[in-house]
Amino acid sequence: MDWDMPWEKQVRTVYDSLKSSAENLCNICATMVTKLKEDQLHFQQTMERERMQLTEAEQAFQAKIDKAATYVANAKHIVKLNVGGTEFTTTKATLLSEPDTFFDALLRSGTWTPDHGDSYFVDRSPTFFPHILEYLRDGRLYLVPEKLSNEDNQRFLAEIEFYQIQSLQSTYSSPHVYSKPIRGRLSTVVGTGQGAYSGDGGQATAAAVQYPHGVCFHEGRLFIADSGNHRIRSVHLLSGTIVTVAGSGQKGCDGDGGLATAAKLNCPTRVTADQNKLYI
Repeated sequence: MDWDMPWEKQVRTVYDSLKSSAENLCNICATMVTKLKEDQLHFQQTMERERMQLTEAEQAFQAKIDKAATYVANAKHIVKLNVGGTEFTTTKATLLSEPDTFFDALLRSGTWTPDHGDSYFVDRSPTFFPHILEYLRDGRLYLVPEKLSNEDNQRFLAEIEFYQIQSLQSTYSSPHVYSKPIRGRLSTVVGTGQGAYSGDGGQATAAAVQYPHGVCFHEGRLFIADSGNHRIRSVHLLSGTIVTVAGSGQKGCDGDGGLATAAKLNCPTRVTADQNKLYI
């Protein structure tokens, strides 16, 4: 400091120096406070993540305990089934996991009792029964319709219908009719993929069908057993137009002697044609 300058300037110089130092100190303090807040927030977030991970781990462990307890409880209710000569062992809980099925009637009605060997005899093919048990146990189906032959698909659908597993039927049945040309390309000729009833008079690919089963070709037309809609549908292969040729849509069995479209059908699954006649 120049002590020869007037005292007023000396005081001003000291004041400015002190002010600058104070401002620098305030900035340092503000930076430190901001950093402390950031560290505190990071710590809180870390603790919250660890708390959530611990909670999830506890829940997963509890779920395993509950699952084990369920297995132990179910072990007290073992059921043996003899399906077509092959024995299967499962639990009552698995067989009753779906309501209103064949197994529901078998185990809850009190009408049936185990046969020889403490097993219930079911006069069906055992081929697809493991897949049905898997579905009842896990809620998942590992069969892919496209990987099975048409005959095997029909056999499996017949098993589903016999055991009356409605959710499996809607899961497995594909609301399409497919065409596979010689070149190997797969194309849809009927159905939008939505299981419903619609589209008569329009293009077959814009129409909705419900659980289509049997089909047949006759004189340039494709006839489809639209089982879920209780109808027989016909597709003109040149124009692509779809119409109903039999069935009113009402489930039943009457209408002989009248118009085929006014008759009641009950889930038709097969159709064939011969000359001018259609057999359902």
